[in-house]
Amino acid sequence: MAEEKFVSFDQLDDAAQQKVVSDFAKFYVPHFKAKNLDILTQDDHNGDVVDINSYLNNNATFSPEELLDGVITNRAGSFKRLLTYITDQQYAQDGSSVATPWEEWYLQKTVNIPQDRG
Repeated sequence: MAEEKFVSFDQLDDAAQQKVVSDFAKFYVPHFKAKNLDILTQDDHNGDVVDINSYLNNNATFSPEELLDGVITNRAGSFKRLLTYITDQQYAQDGSSVATPWEEWYLQKTVNIPQDRG
């Protein structure tokens, strides 16, 4: 069996990018609810986290399924821009998996934050 080849987000076709957006949103929304997005704001160069969070805040009364579906549909562009800037993650060419599971990726990023001891 051949080893799966992983590529950067911008190398994926549109269908694979949409799959990644959907999977990433499933990771993102619980972190938003836990107010635990500090790592992602470091990779936010265009205010996309603010845009996504604004949508989530404005629609907080939606059911969890409606909220997830809505943010994927209405903020796909913001997710795509954010994913483009997350350069230390790679994806299967069909978008079906990531090289490092999102929770593990997030934990690794958290552990590697420099601590200010000043």
